[in-house]
Parts: sequence; structure tokens; C-alpha cells
Amino acid sequence: AALTIGTGSAGNVQLFAKAPGSGNGGTISVTDYTGMTVNSANLSVAATGSNGNGGSIALTGGPATLTGSFNANGSGNGIGGTINFQNGYFTFNGTQSFTANSLGTGKGGTVTLNSTYAGESSTLTLGVNTTLQADSTSGPGGTISITAASQPIALTGTGVTATAGGNGAGGTINVTTTDSTMTISGTLSANGSGTGLGGQITLTGHSTFSILLNNATISAAGDPAGNGSGNFISILNPGGGINVSGTTLNAQGGGTGGNGGNITLTD
Repeated sequence: AALTIGTGSAGNVQLFAKAPGSGNGGTISVTDYTGMTVNSANLSVAATGSNGNGGSIALTGGPATLTGSFNANGSGNGIGGTINFQNGYFTFNGTQSFTANSLGTGKGGTVTLNSTYAGESSTLTLGVNTTLQADSTSGPGGTISITAASQPIALTGTGVTATAGGNGAGGTINVTTTDSTMTISGTLSANGSGTGLGGQITLTGHSTFSILLNNATISAAGDPAGNGSGNFISILNPGGGINVSGTTLNAQGGGTGGNGGNITLTD
């Protein structure tokens, strides 16, 4: 039977895997290949205390319908944790947040959404009520990866961020469709901070389908208040076409000493 977490008259469900005092976050792992629903749940493996690494949240299996909060934040000099969802396809209802931040000097963590089913036509929509974060308050940004085997991807108003703090370098954002369309009309940010280098953003499409950038903001820049250089934005869709409208692509250097980065579109 399908697995359901968080539905029913009992109200919301909260799952925590934390140390009771100060320490690293733990692990929450759920596997179900018949289909899972996580509804209005709070799954947290955040570190506790002043210094600790975020833990790991892993969902693996068939189709997944998700609503709620998924938290793998690190604290102090600890790194952000790992959120790794490998499911047949995704449906998002309501509000959901995926956070693997470092709330101190550590590096941001890793957030991975991988839609694995071939032949799935329903759209993986990350809308205005969805956030994916692998940021750091005072260190380098982390990594966010969104991949779909054949489920179309639509990032519409979504905040996808792997930004740095302090003098940290921006992180990495990868969005990949292997057999479907990609539409971006939200924000992707991997900016550096202070003297830190901007991050890396790569969008990769399929030769049969187009990539559409419509009123999007995509940024891998240096800090305007610092001297960090911009890094790179790469949009790859050989043979499939890239359509850009009302969109900002930013790999500028910061301050007076930062060098501009590279922006490459290949179709």
C-alpha cells in the first residue's frame, strides 16, 4: 500500500532526528515504491547547539506528493546537511520548503530532487510557495540539483538559492531535463559574498525540447559591496532551442576589483 505521512484528523506530523543537546543532526530515511504522500509535515535533522552539521533526509521510491518543511540546517561552523529525494515523479501541493543551510561559517549543504520515471507527462512545478535553499550565513554556498527524466520542469516564482555569506564563494545550481521541456520564470541565485567568487549555474536541456526563460532572474555574481568576481552561467540545449524573454542573467563582478564572469548559451 502507499505510504502517507501527515494526513488525518490527528493533525500535522513532525519527525525530528536531532541530538538532545548540542550536536549534529541525524538521519530520516523513507523508502516506498508504491507512492508516498507527505502532507503538512515537518521533517527536521537540523543541528542543535552552537556548532553542528546538518543531518540527512532521504526519500526514495515511486511517485511522491509533498507538502511541508524539510530542514537539514547546520549551525555555527557546521555544514548544511543533505536533502536527497529520488522519486518516480513529484507533485507539490500547498507550501513546501527544502533548507540545507549553514547558519554560521560552514558551507551550505546539498538539496537534490531527482524525478526518475520515464514517460511521465505531469509537470514538476516549483511555484511561488516553494523554496530550495543551500545558503550559508557566513561561509560558501552549497549545491542544489533538480533533475527530471521525462517530467517537464517549471520553476515559476521559485526561490532556488545557494548563496554565500561573509567572504564565501557562491554555490552550485544544476537544473537538468533529459527528455522534456524546461521553463524558468523564477529566481536562481548562487551569488558570492564579500571577496568570495560568484557561484556556478548550469541549465541543461534535451535536443528535442526547448528551454524557456521568461521573466527569470539567474545570478552567479560577485558581491556589489565586495570585490569578488562573477563566475559562470551556462545554458546548454544543443538542437532544442533556447527562448529568452524579460530575463536577467548576471555574472557581474563586485565592487571595484571583481572581474566579470562568463555567460554561455548553446543551442
